[in-house]
Amino acid sequence: EWGECSEDCKQGFKTRKRRVFIGKGVGYDKQTVSCYSTCDDGPCYKDSCTGPAQVCTADDKDAVTCICPMCQGHELAPVCGRVGKEVMTFDSECELHHEACKLKQPDYQLLERRACQAKPAKCTRIQKYVEYEDKQGCAAEHSVSVGDCYGVCENEA
Repeated sequence: EWGECSEDCKQGFKTRKRRVFIGKGVGYDKQTVSCYSTCDDGPCYKDSCTGPAQVCTADDKDAVTCICPMCQGHELAPVCGRVGKEVMTFDSECELHHEACKLKQPDYQLLERRACQAKPAKCTRIQKYVEYEDKQGCAAEHSVSVGDCYGVCENEA
């Protein structure tokens, strides 16, 4: 379980300790990731950053800068996301936000908390995104999920 962010109103770090098995022994691994928070008292306010997916950071003198989120240390937890018209798998939700920020693309969305078109073991509907254009040449603004059933779908009990 991740601890609280080390700062209340600007960027900080959160950590967690996990037990790891080393040969026949047990050790502990400490992980640290960046976290970003805002509050009514500043220096980072909710509206400090106006760029897509930007996060607020502040130096020792509380001078504010807006940056793209730093994702180093975030564990691999693939998500399906859309940035502009492109639907793809990102290594983490943080990476989705980072990409939208880097491209200055305000139109982005988390679609699923798993890899795009990951095949489930049990019968379920998965997202299947296609570019859609009708016979008159009118195209959908974004890739459209047409859905798809996948997995063991016969007579599940």
